[in-house]
Amino acid sequence: MLFNVCALYIKIMNNENQTIHKSDDNLTIYGWNEKLNQLKQESIYSALAHGRVSIVHRTCYEVISGNGLFQCELTGNMMYGKSDDELPCTGDWVIFQPFDEHKGIIVDSLPRERTLYRKKSGTVADKQAIASYVDKAFIVQSLDDNFNVRRVERFMVQIMEENISSVLVLNKADLRKSISEGETVVFVGSSGVGKSSLVNALCEKPVLLTSDISLSTGKGRHTSTRREMVLMDSSGVLIDTPGVREFGLAIDNPDSLAEVLEISDYAELCRFKDCKHINEPGCAVLEAVNSGVLDYKVYASYLKLRREAWH
Repeated sequence: MLFNVCALYIKIMNNENQTIHKSDDNLTIYGWNEKLNQLKQESIYSALAHGRVSIVHRTCYEVISGNGLFQCELTGNMMYGKSDDELPCTGDWVIFQPFDEHKGIIVDSLPRERTLYRKKSGTVADKQAIASYVDKAFIVQSLDDNFNVRRVERFMVQIMEENISSVLVLNKADLRKSISEGETVVFVGSSGVGKSSLVNALCEKPVLLTSDISLSTGKGRHTSTRREMVLMDSSGVLIDTPGVREFGLAIDNPDSLAEVLEISDYAELCRFKDCKHINEPGCAVLEAVNSGVLDYKVYASYLKLRREAWH
């Protein structure tokens, strides 16, 4: 009798392990890997299911798991025990307790990596998580009056702060070679530049809503109202984001601006190591500006972004 019970237990455990491994295989295309699995094992909820947040609806989260799509809510501890920027965002990996049919409760989230933030509108220091576990960020710009180099710089500074590769997209050219299987790519840009249309073109099917060009302004209409993750056939994961009029910086190291805007080479030649590049004697950055080697507009943008970051 004892032998039969033990044999039954082993059979059940083997079936559960097979289900877990199969689920993990299904999530590999969404970026699940051994490192994430190790992080999950460190959680007290490691025995529960895991998945990736695909869409955030205020307090409801759509989570893609190895066993399908689940509509999840947060536990009270997570909802009221975390700051707004710590709550799950699109791209986050979470641990949840399934219940009912394709519903669940999120009990924990794995530590974030390569997270794209922006300064929260109407605040001085609060930041908002846009997407996490991002490998590449496509900065989409339309080739019309909406094109703005300074806006591109803002995106690039924030993107590179998190060690995310950036790609500037100036047209609707084929980008499939830039997206590998298992990679996560986020699309950012102003409203109406065609991010959703580009996602649809890459997926070769209408997965996101789009609008026609406005006849009065000649520009695209704002369509995306949420950050949404979609899967390309035999390729990577795409995250579309709502267009923004202003992209506020949320970086922790303002000094990194010099490197992003390619001013660091000049800054290293300054007489003083703590040079602010404003009116100090022996400032190599000012000398480069005065001699025309460094574009004054780039220098002015650097000062403006640095003031904003420090503030």
